[in-house]
Amino acid sequence: MVHPDYRKKGIFTTLRHEALAIIKQIEPEQVLLNAPAESKSAIVYLKNLPCTYSFSEHQMKWIPCKFTQQLTGVSLRKAQAEDLSYSNWLNKICFQSTHELTGINESDTYTSFIVEEKTIKRGKIHIEPLGKQSWICGFAVEPEHQGKGIGAEALRTAISMELEQGQEIYLEVALVNEHAMNLYLNCGFQIIETQNYYELTR
Repeated sequence: MVHPDYRKKGIFTTLRHEALAIIKQIEPEQVLLNAPAESKSAIVYLKNLPCTYSFSEHQMKWIPCKFTQQLTGVSLRKAQAEDLSYSNWLNKICFQSTHELTGINESDTYTSFIVEEKTIKRGKIHIEPLGKQSWICGFAVEPEHQGKGIGAEALRTAISMELEQGQEIYLEVALVNEHAMNLYLNCGFQIIETQNYYELTR
């Protein structure tokens, strides 16, 4: 991102070349570029790059509203080392992820929680604080237990936790994930922006 007063001076192009040099050393399987869907300048710029559209995500913000507990027995507890295999399994079946975590809370930027129904594992959720914003990510409920209100109650619990800390709550969801989208809308989230992702071809 370049300040509007300094655009069209080659700054972003220079930054892109430097970033690509670093990426070449890392040799990742995939490189994604993202840009706001409403940014006309980004769309024009991306047309000149060797990339193809991959997917889009809505950024959503929780708008204050009243909600009551609808399902008892659902709670969140901080994930422990023994939850690692379970978390990797959920990532695989819910997100088709091929990357395996090597540790719980291996990043100090977020905290992992296990969703439990009467002390039985049903899913997981991550909360990442960024200043006064808290971002919910990695939210997954076992497929056979979806649609039973567990995810909604877990989400409401996470929202309440962050509200007690005075945080604003955000999340991102893929446009194609209609089930999750409906869940978030029903729990008080509203779309504030859409981000498009493009895969860099090399």
